[in-house]
Formats: sequence, structure tokens, C-alpha cells
Amino acid sequence: MNKYHDQEGNPITLYKLVRKEPDWAASRIEFMNNKIAELEAARFKLLDCMLGISDACIGEITMSYKLDAEHIGQWIYEATGKTNPELTKIIKDNK
Repeated sequence: MNKYHDQEGNPITLYKLVRKEPDWAASRIEFMNNKIAELEAARFKLLDCMLGISDACIGEITMSYKLDAEHIGQWIYEATGKTNPELTKIIKDNK
């Protein structure tokens, strides 16, 4: 018997586990909320990066600006923490 199984060895349902160990449930909820906040922050970085690239493209089309590849690469690196070759490998490995 452990905290995940009853005396007969049957799995304890999540409902029973939460009732039995509310501190565990609270810590899991806090952990998940922190993960959600991290994902939202990463999502915002990516959206900000895409907006910057979009603005650069619009500027090139409407005002004859030149796209700055280094600047765009830096935006992408800041948003992802990855270089172009690293991102390419991730995409290829997960197709």
C-alpha cells in the first residue's frame, strides 16, 4: 500500500487522493499554474517576435526598407533561445 493505492492494491482516484492529501493537490495546482504562466510568457515572446518580423516586412513593402537579417535572427533567438540551425533541426526531427 502507498498513497496511490488502497489496502487492496487498487488505484486511488484523483478525487480520493485530493481529499486524502489536500497539500499535495495544492502544490500540484501551484506547479501547474506556474507552468501555465511560463508558457504564456513564452507565447507572448513569440507573438512579439512575429509582430516585429511582420512590421519589418510591411516596412519593406510600403516604405522600401531593407530587411535586416541579423536583427530578425536576434528577435527569433530572444524569443526561442535557439539559433536557426537548432530550430531547423527541431522542426525536421518532429515532422
